[in-house]
Amino acid sequence: MNLTLKFKAALVTTGAVLATVSLAGAWLYRQQARDHVALLRGQQDTLASEVADDLDEQLASILSVLVRAAKRVDADVLAYPEARVRFFELSALKPPFNGAAIVSADGIVVYNDTPNAGPANISDRDYFRQARVTGQPTISLPVKSRANGHPSVLMTVPLFDADHRFIGALVGGLDLVSDNALSQWGRSRVGATGRYEISTRGTTPVYVMHPDPSMLLAPAANPATLDDFDTSRDFITRRSLRSVPWELRVVIPATEAHGPLVRAHRALLWVLVMTGLISAVAVSAGVGRLMRPLERLTLILRQQRAAGAAQAPASKPRPAAVDEGGEGDEGDEWDRLAGAFESLLRDLRVQRAEMAAVYDTSPLGVFRAALDGRLTDVNEAYLRIHGFSHRADAAEGWLSLLPIDRQAEARRAWQKIVTEPVGMHVTRKLHRTDGKPLVLVVRSAPVMIDGRVQGHVGTVADITDRIEGERALRMQAALFEATTDVVVQTDRWGRLIYMNPAARRLAGLAPDAPIQHLKALSLLPPETEARHGVEIVPQALEKGFWAGETLQWDAQRRAMLTHHLLVAHKDRHGQVEAFSAVLRDISVQRAAQQASHRSEALLRALTDAVPMAVLVVDRDGRCVDLNPAFEAWAGTPRDGLLGRLASEVMVPAGPSAPGPNWIERANAGEELTFAPVAAAPGAARWLRLRCLPLQDEQGAADGFVAIAGSIYPVPDDRG
Repeated sequence: MNLTLKFKAALVTTGAVLATVSLAGAWLYRQQARDHVALLRGQQDTLASEVADDLDEQLASILSVLVRAAKRVDADVLAYPEARVRFFELSALKPPFNGAAIVSADGIVVYNDTPNAGPANISDRDYFRQARVTGQPTISLPVKSRANGHPSVLMTVPLFDADHRFIGALVGGLDLVSDNALSQWGRSRVGATGRYEISTRGTTPVYVMHPDPSMLLAPAANPATLDDFDTSRDFITRRSLRSVPWELRVVIPATEAHGPLVRAHRALLWVLVMTGLISAVAVSAGVGRLMRPLERLTLILRQQRAAGAAQAPASKPRPAAVDEGGEGDEGDEWDRLAGAFESLLRDLRVQRAEMAAVYDTSPLGVFRAALDGRLTDVNEAYLRIHGFSHRADAAEGWLSLLPIDRQAEARRAWQKIVTEPVGMHVTRKLHRTDGKPLVLVVRSAPVMIDGRVQGHVGTVADITDRIEGERALRMQAALFEATTDVVVQTDRWGRLIYMNPAARRLAGLAPDAPIQHLKALSLLPPETEARHGVEIVPQALEKGFWAGETLQWDAQRRAMLTHHLLVAHKDRHGQVEAFSAVLRDISVQRAAQQASHRSEALLRALTDAVPMAVLVVDRDGRCVDLNPAFEAWAGTPRDGLLGRLASEVMVPAGPSAPGPNWIERANAGEELTFAPVAAAPGAARWLRLRCLPLQDEQGAADGFVAIAGSIYPVPDDRG
């Protein structure tokens, strides 16, 4: 069967419309399903959490009633029936309990406010053994009561005497079939048909509470993982209770939970069917109108062929080419449209390639965030800044770099941000995956489609180095402002750009006086200015710095001696950007040094000129200095005496000698005067010696000076 072009175009166009609408409908359905399930899950999670908390509070409250009552059980209550009856009349354990009992230490039920057919023994019950062993109140797993056969939950409080010996237990029972705090939840409804269930936890859970009493103590299956698009399963939310090993389940039947979704699916199918029919009719009419000139041309050609024209009309030539803009003069509208479309696609491909190149090579980290806060795409710079190795590691983005205890709160805040229709500009402090601290500037803008936020796109800039640099500059500036040294900076042409307070005081400038019009050389004496051009600046340019002594003007235009450091700052191409100079006044120090040198020379001249023998001994008892008179007395050259022990050079003798420890006494600060002092073996003269102690800067003994009052020959044996 030959199909007409009109029918083919209508068929293809209708199919394309139906396929597009179907895909869009499927996508919308999936989005709607996700949104519906997410909303339902959020509501159910909140409800389950609130009910679980309420159940925990109710169980704790009921157990506290039993604990308070147990405090009133004494030996009389255990021993005497009348006391037990009176205890139960006053204890008010009904409600909340459906029954209560007093149990002896060996597990025998001695009293039950609900009479039993005979004595009962619960020593084999886990809840009783646990209370006896731990000494703490317990809540049992659901058990079948031995009194009435009903499924029950028993709360047990151990009893102790004054010596803290276990004497029994007080047991309260919650009949899961009768009215109590647990069974009332089984009759409560969630929505129209939903229900609450409670089961034990573990590999073989059983029902503790269920709307159907026949299900109590029956095995409770573990719910399968919920699929967002499975409308055949009940919607179940689970929460664990804190006080007992139970689990609360909030169950919404599938018909109620997914009813809106099923109805939306049916409506979508109906819309697709109607869209297909309407599209087929509209496309058929539109294509027919567009194809009318072609049909007319076909009819004319057939008529001419049927008439048997002697010469058929020449066919219309195919346009040779259409220019890149699609605006060629040759060719029909179809050709020009095709050319313009190809040109547009080519421009779009170029723009997309350019944007991809900018995206990949940008020094800024670029990211795209979905509505749930997860990053769907990041560039290489983002990975590099945060220290991630792969894009898969960046799904959580900066959240994964926070401490564990801060991630939950930060994730909630971030998820709120990416759903807002406003941009964000924050400075964030983090630690990279390798532990390096980061300071980041994060900017983002919302992606809006049809007035709704679809996520955020943004950039990340690492300003860690800039912050550290600014901090260093502030510290450097504070140091320059506080130092007494002169600090001056100039540009590459010698124009002043900075003077610290010390420099302004030296130059006689006010703290706020402008300096941009001044040159550094104008503040220097002529001899220093001359050295700048031939020595100081050339060496700084060659080595990066120059250090030495120069003369500078002070505020009164007097020359002063300074220690001068000049540093040349160069860029990465080696070009000079600026100069920094640091100057310190050393004129007073130099004058003090010169005065010290003069004093030392004068003292040396005086010491060498006096006729008395002088010897200086350090704290270790060694000779460190002496004059020519002492050298002559000892009969040994100066170099042969320096460094020797004074006890080797001089030996006290005679009746007035202070003893062998005289050097230690003199070195310790004691002033000694004695005579004579015999010269070392080989010497021929004696000294009348006086020892004067020396002190260091802290006032401690630092050796002594020995001065000879007189020198005379060695006496004869009658001496």
